[in-house]
Amino acid sequence: MAEAHVQREKEELRSLHGIFERTKADCDRRVAAMEEKLAKGDAERREADSKAWSADERTRACDLKLAEAARREQVTPTPYTLHPAPYATP
Repeated sequence: MAEAHVQREKEELRSLHGIFERTKADCDRRVAAMEEKLAKGDAERREADSKAWSADERTRACDLKLAEAARREQVTPTPYTLHPAPYATP
């Protein structure tokens, strides 16, 4: 009787171990999928940040060029400012 009880307990333990292994494998697959999704999101975020930084740098460069052009326009008269076009009204 005790041996039958021990045998049933071992079978139940093997069954539970099988369930545990399947559940663990499923959880491992889900974790791997989530990590892949997060890595993809991180890569997309880094790419977007890089594009935004590049756009900001181009904007700053254009602003500097525009400011330099405005400064030169105020300091150095051009032929157009010395001799206005004949069709310009005073």
